Amino acid sequence: MELDPPVAFVLDRFNAMLASDGARLDVVDAASDVLTLRYVAGPGQGEDGECEACVLDPDDLDVLVADALTRQGASTTSVTILRT
Repeated sequence: MELDPPVAFVLDRFNAMLASDGARLDVVDAASDVLTLRYVAGPGQGEDGECEACVLDPDDLDVLVADALTRQGASTTSVTILRT
């Protein structure tokens, strides 16, 4: 799936930060102004993605990603994060 450059940039940055926890964000759908991502928890995280020492709190990622997309000038205005 081809992503707009600002979206790809933001996802690369977040995945670089999440890598230290062994977690990642995978693109599920990137339809017009809505981006749907799947949060894949790293080893040592609970099945629900809970992690006491995570670099980024999985519960805050949708807001953080949406804010970063806005700052990068992406046309995407809404972000949904699914849990594995």
